[in-house]
Amino acid sequence: MTRLLMLPLLLLGFAASAQTAPTTAPRLGLGKPTTIPLYIEALSMKPNPMYVVDGQIVDSSALSTISPDQIKSVSIIKPQAAAASFGPRVRNGTVMITNKPVKTGR
Repeated sequence: MTRLLMLPLLLLGFAASAQTAPTTAPRLGLGKPTTIPLYIEALSMKPNPMYVVDGQIVDSSALSTISPDQIKSVSIIKPQAAAASFGPRVRNGTVMITNKPVKTGR
């Protein structure tokens, strides 16, 4: 066979062994799909601080249960100062909320 006639056969061989890869994993050459690690937390446009309400660490969903009338003060602590108090897991600072004392009795 001539080389020109063998080309389609070679291409069929490549097509038979072709692998599909998700669009998030680009292929570079004929090797394995390349994975590119994405550090989404570092690239996030909305950094999430740690929330502390009356000394208790809470997640942001717990903030919706607090009435604005209950809040005595709100403090924003930068990451370096927050790391001294709460350890290295605080990357984006801390929001500290102190509630007013609950009145009991009369």
